[in-house]
Amino acid sequence: MIRKEVSPDLNCPGYPPVYVPPRVSNNPGAEVSFYLEHHKRNANGSQNLYTSKLACSLIGAFHKVASTKTGQVLGIDTSKPLIILCHGIHSWRNQLLIYHMASGLADKGFHTLRFDFEGHGHSNKENVGADLKDKFSTSTLQTIVKFVQSELHCRIHCIVGHSIGANVTMKYVEELEMKYLQGDIETETTIRLFVNLCGNFNIFNIAFDTFMQSRLMTIHGDNDTIHLVEDAYKIDDIVHKHHMEILKGANHNFNGLLHMNKMVSLIANFAEK
Repeated sequence: MIRKEVSPDLNCPGYPPVYVPPRVSNNPGAEVSFYLEHHKRNANGSQNLYTSKLACSLIGAFHKVASTKTGQVLGIDTSKPLIILCHGIHSWRNQLLIYHMASGLADKGFHTLRFDFEGHGHSNKENVGADLKDKFSTSTLQTIVKFVQSELHCRIHCIVGHSIGANVTMKYVEELEMKYLQGDIETETTIRLFVNLCGNFNIFNIAFDTFMQSRLMTIHGDNDTIHLVEDAYKIDDIVHKHHMEILKGANHNFNGLLHMNKMVSLIANFAEK
C-alpha cells in the first residue's frame, strides 16, 4: 500500500527544470510520488543513528484502497513486475535519463520505482555526511527493496543503477552473494538481475569475483569521460554471468534522450529473462 499524504514536488531547487515524459504528462494518474521512512543504522546494524525521509516516485497501475483526512491509500497491480532505478551523484530521481528510462520501461509493462538518495533531490539532507558512502549507501537501497517486497508485494525483476548509483547496485549484489554463501537468504524474494550504467570499477572496492548467482548487464558509452569505458571491460573480465553493451558515441549521461529507446529495449529484454 502507498500512503499518498505528503507528496514531493515535481521540481527541486538546485536542479534543472523537469521534462516530464509524455506517458506521465498525458496521464497524471500513472505516477505517484511519496516519502518513505529510512532508518540509518550503524555499521553492525545494532543502533539506529537517525531516521530520514526518502522521496520516491512510482509509475504503475494503481487503484484507490481508501481515503483519509490527509490523503489517499493506493494499491498497485501486483501481477506486474517492478524495476528499481538508482540515480548518480549530483543527480536525483527526476533527472532526464532516470525519469525517461522509468517511463520507457513502464511502456514495456513494468512498474518502475525511482528515489532520491540521501542528500539529493527531496530526500533528507540533514545528518548526511560528506563521504560518498554516507550519501550512497546500500542500506538506502535495502529500505527501497524491503518496501517493494513487504508493502507493495511486487516482484522486483531488476535493479538499474547509473554512475555511482550503479556502484551502489553492484555493492548490493556483493552483499547478496555473501548471503548466498552463508545460506542466509530467502530464495523467493531474491533479485537476480542487475544493470550497471556507466559504473566505476574502483569505487566502493566491489568484489566482482564473488558475483556467481546474480546476472549483471553493463551498458557503457565509448565517449564517457567521467567513468571511462575501460571500466566496463574490466568488469566483463571478472564477472561470471555478465553481458556488456558498448554504445558508440554515448557519453556519461548517454547524450540525454539520444540512446534512450535502445537502452530501454536492452534493459527490458534483459529483465524478462
